[in-house]
Amino acid sequence: MKWLAQGTEARMMVRNAVLCIVACLLVITFPAQSEARRQWYEAYGIHDKHELTAPTAVPKMIEALADRDARVRKSAAGILSKIGPAAESAVPRLLQVMADDRDANTRKAALVAIYKIGYRGSDYFAALQKSGQQDAHPKLRAYAAKLAGKVEAEVVPVGQIARSAQASPGGTGKFTINMPKAAEQNRYGIAVIVGNRNYSAVNKDVPNVDFAINDADAMYRYVTETLGYREGNVILLKDATQADLISTFGARGNYKGKLYDWLRPDESDVFVFYSGHGAPGLRDGRGYLLPVDADPMKVELNGYPLDTLYANIGQLPARNVTMVIDACFSGGSASGSVVSNASSISLKVVKAETSVPQATVITAAGLSEVASWDKEAEMGLLTRNFLEGATGAADAEGFGNEDGRVTVAELKKFLSEEVTYKARRLYGRDQTPQVTGNAKKVIFVGEQ
Repeated sequence: MKWLAQGTEARMMVRNAVLCIVACLLVITFPAQSEARRQWYEAYGIHDKHELTAPTAVPKMIEALADRDARVRKSAAGILSKIGPAAESAVPRLLQVMADDRDANTRKAALVAIYKIGYRGSDYFAALQKSGQQDAHPKLRAYAAKLAGKVEAEVVPVGQIARSAQASPGGTGKFTINMPKAAEQNRYGIAVIVGNRNYSAVNKDVPNVDFAINDADAMYRYVTETLGYREGNVILLKDATQADLISTFGARGNYKGKLYDWLRPDESDVFVFYSGHGAPGLRDGRGYLLPVDADPMKVELNGYPLDTLYANIGQLPARNVTMVIDACFSGGSASGSVVSNASSISLKVVKAETSVPQATVITAAGLSEVASWDKEAEMGLLTRNFLEGATGAADAEGFGNEDGRVTVAELKKFLSEEVTYKARRLYGRDQTPQVTGNAKKVIFVGEQ
């Protein structure tokens, strides 16, 4: 039995030696890790662990998301997760990390951070969908797809028309749109696309805009395919609230919303599209975009003023601006009255040309007119014809000079004739699109 005892003793000695080595490694590694963490915290201005959960740490963590060390970027995203809703200003940078970071763990930390911050914007949902389909890491693809389903269940109201990023090629609804491909990517172009459909869920007296989501989806394809904007540079808002519009476009006297944050001064082209209700102020007669959570009878309090939109966009340091607004401000709509007794209101909407002097601004109708639908296409009448005209039809015989380019002047002629005629033929009413901007500006170049 002596040999058995010796074997047991030997095994005990080996085990003790291993434990000793592990203990030594822990003593060496943990302080090293702690010291490294302390150093990068201090590099970004964090000197106390209590600062890590304070809103004051947010700008520092946004900066840290660009660190060369993937461990630092991942940790920064984790800290923003812990800060929660107070870190919402970090969302644009986190979305970029989701799309572009080379480290899979950092990309995952970013998408988790946005979720824990509580942001549920459609740009986040689109980013989750894209990660769930295209991310190089299979486990991250599966996780992003699962989280996209969870986010969709949280934010999509019952009865909303659900349209995924894999919409059928060619367009939305029954209408097939041929979207010519951009010759090159517009790397710095920034777009905001708003589709407001579901009003009755909040206010049963306000009719829905049945095809607004279709319009937004089609316009998303237009800016990403025909204009060449990067998908990560499109702010897509479906059923936008007043808070969504203010955070994106800014407030009166403060134009520095998300759109401002995202653009590169003097390098970014800006494209803004809105489909939804507009409404007149009952007291001030001004025009307002109507958020889905607004009461049109109190629109001066909870709407988004059209003149604020024009003024704020007019202050952006953009290379050029195009705005398309498929809404009317008469108090009526294609689906019924938005504001009771609106016919007696004298609108005082600020003229687009005086508010955004360097922009091309296209609105659906005159001040007292109703913006119509194209039920065959399941889109707004202006949206359908804008897409047709801006992708080549406005250059055809009868409207343009057939030189392969669409100018603002050609598009204005096309919309004035086509929209006006179709509104009269289909509904027996006047609808005159308003187009302002440099008539010679080229907005589309076909294949040469």
